[in-house]
Amino acid sequence: MKASRVGNSLKNMGSGIFVYLMNMLFQFINRFLFVKFLSVEYLGINGLFSNVLSMLNIAELGIAGAMVYALYKPLSEENTEEIKSIMYLYKHLYRFVGMFVLVAGMMITPFLGYFINGEDVRHIQYLNVYFLLYVVDAGVSYFLSYKRSIIICNQQSYIINGTNFLKIVSTNILQIVFLVLTRNYFIYLLIRVLCTFGENVLISLIANQKYPYLREKATMLEPNVTSKIKKNILAMSMHKIGTVVVFGTDNIIISKFVSLAATGLYSNYVLITNAAASLLTQFFTAITASVGNYLVEKKENTDDIYRMYRNILFVNFCLYFIVSLGIFICMQNFMTVWLGKDFLLSRCVLLCIVLNFFSLGIRKTTLVFKDASGLFWKDRYKPLLEAGSNLLFSIPLAIHFGIAGTIIGTIITNILVSGIIEAHITYKYLFKRSVWLFFREEIKYYVILILSLAGCSFITSSIGEISFVNVLIRGFISIGFSVMVLIVLFFRTEEYRYAKSIVLGLIRKAYRR
Repeated sequence: MKASRVGNSLKNMGSGIFVYLMNMLFQFINRFLFVKFLSVEYLGINGLFSNVLSMLNIAELGIAGAMVYALYKPLSEENTEEIKSIMYLYKHLYRFVGMFVLVAGMMITPFLGYFINGEDVRHIQYLNVYFLLYVVDAGVSYFLSYKRSIIICNQQSYIINGTNFLKIVSTNILQIVFLVLTRNYFIYLLIRVLCTFGENVLISLIANQKYPYLREKATMLEPNVTSKIKKNILAMSMHKIGTVVVFGTDNIIISKFVSLAATGLYSNYVLITNAAASLLTQFFTAITASVGNYLVEKKENTDDIYRMYRNILFVNFCLYFIVSLGIFICMQNFMTVWLGKDFLLSRCVLLCIVLNFFSLGIRKTTLVFKDASGLFWKDRYKPLLEAGSNLLFSIPLAIHFGIAGTIIGTIITNILVSGIIEAHITYKYLFKRSVWLFFREEIKYYVILILSLAGCSFITSSIGEISFVNVLIRGFISIGFSVMVLIVLFFRTEEYRYAKSIVLGLIRKAYRR
């Protein structure tokens, strides 16, 4: 079981990284041509509409998270009857969500102007039509996408990565061709809608083939199972609200209180940080099902569970530390080479973006363990505090400090609300330990990051000329600097030895191939 779990995790992670690299390549080419043939306001529309749609997606209510947790046990026990019943309920819940998103999206379409700075609205024609395409893309996906969950729960994310790769290639190639030929934003969006629908159809067909019993008639779930699912959905719905308000409102706030063009500039930086986050997320996506399986096996053995958590948390820190340093050192030069000086934001905004990236990323391990152990109900009120905190800080800070103020509000929420509550719940109910152990590690990691940002910036300050070669030089320096810091500070620890064993294992596996 352990060998299979590790093998699936490595396969999931490897395929995820490959798909990520291809997606990143296509995204950069796509964005370069986008700003060449369309105005920066259209970039702002992309960011704004994504945030507005995320608000509508609150209707999903965390159903996916609750259903995935409910599937772990019957999949482990090969209980097909219970799996069928859970998936049947999943299907009907998602159909309702899809209809809600379609109807609600159409209803708010006439009011889009309220989300945009008044001067910017007049520059964009057919704004409502573009938004409706986004609504259709989001709403229709719910009618088929639920079947991907059973594949992921069965530790076969590499299958989903394969279908995602096909969608990425087809979407970007068609968008690039038609963008160059027509310079038409409507066709650009229509291609996205059709390719997303095609991917969901393909995943549905694969799931039906791998699990033919899904097409059989399902029976009603046992009352106790239904009760647990309802309880988890209620708790996860609150989490969904908090997540959307914290991470899905930045572009709305910027477009309303700064400008649509500022949203477009900010979206270029977010594209890069999201690309980096997507790469790192492959690791956590790959291990989530394995952690769930591990928790089922270990049950009450909190010492082993906590040891595994600390090891993964250190890997979490290493990954986000190295990437955060690289983004801060290379971003401005890369942006100048890629798009030009006209698309730069200030160094202060960049620092806020990096801190926000790190503050969100360092929470990943705690979230994986908390969700895999089903502790949705214990922190059900956290999202309300998240939502209130983010709006309380972000809006007034945005009015006074622009983009930087918006991001600072999100950082405050990440660190002082989300991070603290998640750690408290996980340490208390899963690890049976004091949360002060977590705070000690967290403070240490932030201090190391901030001092390293300053130190590496000083070292690279003499690299003056802006060129692609110098971007690479800055990247190599930041990686070397961060790895040296990690070795010097942690080489005697158990967590370092664990991380080292993972790296050496991956190298040996790659060498054997």
